[in-house]
Order: sequence, then structure tokens, then C-alpha cells
Amino acid sequence: MKTTFLSVTAAFALAIGTTSCKSDKQDAQEDVVEATADQAEATADYENAKAADTSDYAILKAGTKKLIADNEKRIAEFRVKANEGSAEEKAKMNARIDKLEAKNNDLKSDLDNFGDKADEKWDAFKTRVKASVDDIDKDINDYKREHNYD
Repeated sequence: MKTTFLSVTAAFALAIGTTSCKSDKQDAQEDVVEATADQAEATADYENAKAADTSDYAILKAGTKKLIADNEKRIAEFRVKANEGSAEEKAKMNARIDKLEAKNNDLKSDLDNFGDKADEKWDAFKTRVKASVDDIDKDINDYKREHNYD
């Protein structure tokens, strides 16, 4: 809990210290702060689900929500960096970031809607979620490598 608070505080201080008059940059920084808070909350939920005697679905859902929150933070950070480039670079980077965000949102929707599909097999769902997570991770790592992102 203490590290969560420190992480959120550090992200907030970073966001305040680096904001400028540009509304796009300011919005992107605010998104990083919000994503960092969501990431901390999802991490805590995942740890609680692992510690409690819960179903495989609850653990998978909590773990995947943590990964989704991690991805949202990375995407928000990518948007901050994209705002530093020229208009052409910004447009190109944002188009790629939009695709990453759409995949992440699709994964979130699929995860949230599983309860409505009682006839779907658990193993098929688990395999599909893992494939989506792996695909998004690959895209994020490719993006980081192509744009020299640390």
C-alpha cells in the first residue's frame, strides 16, 4: 500500500512538474497520472484475488485487469512522448497508439462480457484472453523498440 501511494505521488509530481501551456501535452500528462492510479488499484485487486480463495475466473480477470491497467499507463506515456514530435510524427504515432488502445479496450470488453456467455468454454476463453494479452504486449514492445522508448 505504501509503494502504491509513493508511485501515485511520484507520478502526480512528475505530471505537475512537466506540464506546459499545450493542452494536448497537459491532457496526456493527466492521463498518465490517472493510468498510474488505475494501475495501482488493479495491482492491489489482483494481489487480493490471488490471496483469497477465489475461482480461476476471478484470478484470471483480476490479473488481466492489472495487465490492461499496465497497458493503459504505457499508452498514456506513449501519448506524452508523441506530443513531443513534429505534427507529422505526432499524427503517425497517435494512429499507432490508437490501434493499441483499441486492442486493449477490446480485451477489456471481452473480459467484462465473459459472464454473459455462460455457454462458452472456460479453456477457450482463457486461451483467447492469453492470445490477446500476448498480441498487445508484442505490439507495445514493437512500438517501444521502433520509437526508442525506455
